This record gives sequence, structure tokens and C-alpha cells, in this order.
Amino acid sequence: MSGRKQFNEFQAIDAATRHFWQHGFARSSINDLECATGLNKSSLYNTFKSKDALYLRCLTHFDQSYAGRLVALLEHENFHQGLNDFFSTLLRGFEDPSLPEGCLATAAALEMGNRNNAISEQIQHGITSMLTNITRRCELAVRSGDLTPETDCDALAATIIAVSRGAIVLYMGTGNLQASRQACEYLLKSLQ
Repeated sequence: MSGRKQFNEFQAIDAATRHFWQHGFARSSINDLECATGLNKSSLYNTFKSKDALYLRCLTHFDQSYAGRLVALLEHENFHQGLNDFFSTLLRGFEDPSLPEGCLATAAALEMGNRNNAISEQIQHGITSMLTNITRRCELAVRSGDLTPETDCDALAATIIAVSRGAIVLYMGTGNLQASRQACEYLLKSLQ
């Protein structure tokens, strides 16, 4: 059966995603990724070509499988309820033992975002896409009356991302949810 993959590529990408999520790009060696995925070096390189290419796949996987589900909560018919669900789910995720701590997208932006390469381009694309989607949702909320007509939707979208990413940093820096919860609750109250 030479030439046929003997592993589940989705599972390998998810395992690598969780490893990068927990340890970052620079601190993840190919040997570490072999252990995390259960694949040998040959299978990793034959399938993903390089550590950088695997990381790109992991960023896409994280966006689709983890962050995308969170952002989808904003599509609730009632904008305020959707935003509340978004922040509540984010905060619950900090205490979920089945998930690595922090956020791969946030860590990637801090570690790799200022480089001029395919990884930084994907990070920028991911953030821009999230801003666009949240701005669009805010505009719908203005049209439906959930937000006031004078709401600056671009600024609100940026604030939602900044608070959500900041909540992650607060939790990782303090080890408890108090400040993170306060930041999210303050934004929610300011929009009522």
C-alpha cells in the first residue's frame, strides 16, 4: 500500500493545531509535531511540505473549527443576545480542560504577525475577515434597531475583537477570569 496515507489528515491537523495553540510556532519542533500527531517526519513532510505550510493549515483549521464557531454566535437574531453568547462561550472556553489555554489566532498575531511572509499574510487575512464579518453583523443590528443609528460599526467591530483578544491576554496573565469577565460585561452594558 505504498503511497497511500495511513492516517486521518483531519485528526493530524487538529493535533498539530492544538500543539501550536499550546506552545506557539517557534517552540514547536518537527520532533514535537511528530509526537503530537503520531506521524513520522517523512509523513509530515510528504503531506504538509514544511513546518510553515503545516502552520498555515492549522491557522485555517483553527479559524474554521474553533474561532468560526464562536463568531457564528453573533448571527443570533438578537444582536445583544448573540454578543452575550459570544463572550460567554469565550469565557467558558478558558476553563474547558479539553481545549489548550489561550487562542491560537491571538498567539499567532503576537508571535508571527509582523513578518513579511505567507503566515503573516494569513494572520492579517483572518483578522480582516473577522472585522468584516462583525462589521456586517453590526450594520444589520443597526438596521434592525438592536443598535442605535449613530453606531460606528467599524469601531464597534474592532472593539469586540480587541475586548475578546484582550480577555484572553488578561486570563493568561492573571490565571483567573475576573478581569476578563469584567471587560466583556462592561462592553455588553455599554451597548444597552
